[in-house]
Amino acid sequence: MDAVRSRSMDAVRSRGMVADYLRELGGALDELASQQETLGDITTMLLRTLQDDRRVYLFGNGGSAATASHAACDLIKTAAVEGKPRLQAQCLNDSMPVMTALANDISYNDTLSWQVDALLRKGDVLIIFSASGNSPNLLAGIAAAKAKGVSVVGILGFGGGAAKAMCDAAMVCSSREYGPAEDFHIIVTHVLTVAVRNAQR
Repeated sequence: MDAVRSRSMDAVRSRGMVADYLRELGGALDELASQQETLGDITTMLLRTLQDDRRVYLFGNGGSAATASHAACDLIKTAAVEGKPRLQAQCLNDSMPVMTALANDISYNDTLSWQVDALLRKGDVLIIFSASGNSPNLLAGIAAAKAKGVSVVGILGFGGGAAKAMCDAAMVCSSREYGPAEDFHIIVTHVLTVAVRNAQR
């Protein structure tokens, strides 16, 4: 075994890394299972956007931006039922021109709130993804959304941070590890996608 391979295997096996990760993830999944009523509330909010011809907007930073984009795709495509109205979903961090213009010309802290002011209307739903729940741009965006009568859903880690109390509904895991927290986020989006699809059948 060459030196690089040896170091790689040592890193994987050392200190029970895999078992520790899976234990942390298992705790997050247990928390998800305990929040089924909240999942039902969020599913209802999403279905009402269909009923009222409103839109779902999603946003996150970093890895959570990727999750927001993934979730928008699933809500548009995977949640759809043949012959039924389709969710209108848009990920606000997908446009690099808009994001960089706002960050460069105004402030990164305004990257969400500016778009909320420009695009969202009463009856829309904003879903935010955050490991910490404390990112300044997310908190500013939530405040802007609430001022417009937009319902806000948080999918959060680290116990929810400051965002938790600002949201109308929040799925929260207590893990303070980014990996398991972000795994929790994506699993929540997959569960919601299935719930929205099944509710329309």
